[in-house]
Amino acid sequence: MTAFVLVAGSFTGGWVWEETAARLRRTGAEAHPVTLTGMDGRRAGAGIGLETHVGDLVRLIDGLTAAEVVLVGHGYGLHPVLGAADRRPGRVARIVALDTLLPQDGEPAARSVPDPGGR
Repeated sequence: MTAFVLVAGSFTGGWVWEETAARLRRTGAEAHPVTLTGMDGRRAGAGIGLETHVGDLVRLIDGLTAAEVVLVGHGYGLHPVLGAADRRPGRVARIVALDTLLPQDGEPAARSVPDPGGR
C-alpha cells in the first residue's frame, strides 16, 4: 500500500488537501494531509521554523506502516518535504513538487513565500 503525505504551503493547512485525500483513499491509498506547526492560524511560538516542520514530517513518516511513502509538497511545503526525505531516505519512494519552485542547495525557504510581507 502507498501512503501519501500531503504538505500544504504557507498560511494554509491540511484542509486544502481534503478533496485530494478523499480521491486517494477511494483508490485504496492512505492519505495524510498535514498542517505544519504554526501554520493555518495555529500559534507558532518562538523558535518554530523549517527544522520544526521537518520534524513534524519525520514523526509522521516514522508512524506509517505503508510499504511506500510519497511526500507531496505545495509551495513552502516542499522545503520540509525535502528535509524529511533526507532524514528518511529508505522510507520515501517519491517526492512530488506541486506549484513550487525547486530550491537550490543553500537557498532559504523564505524565497518560496509569494508575499514579501510574509517573509
